[in-house]
Amino acid sequence: AVDITGICLITIAQCDCLPVVDLLVQLIRIRCIPSTPTHPKAIVSIRCLDQLGIFEKHGVSAAVYYDTLRSQVESSGLILGEVRCHFSISGILSI
Repeated sequence: AVDITGICLITIAQCDCLPVVDLLVQLIRIRCIPSTPTHPKAIVSIRCLDQLGIFEKHGVSAAVYYDTLRSQVESSGLILGEVRCHFSISGILSI
């Protein structure tokens, strides 16, 4: 997952509430954009995309922005891949 706070590995527990809501819709409702519509391997928060848009207006490329986020995690003393969390979107959604 890529967010303005950095990059981390997450596990997503899809909501199994009724009526059934597609994972893509669930992710968009929590302001995340998946890398693919089905079985995404990565997600990017909308606030990250908003911030990237501002940086690009000032000449910062997406690659430099990503490297900055990566450095942010690495400078914390953690190695990318050590930061793991379980993220459940059940209970967050209101249908």
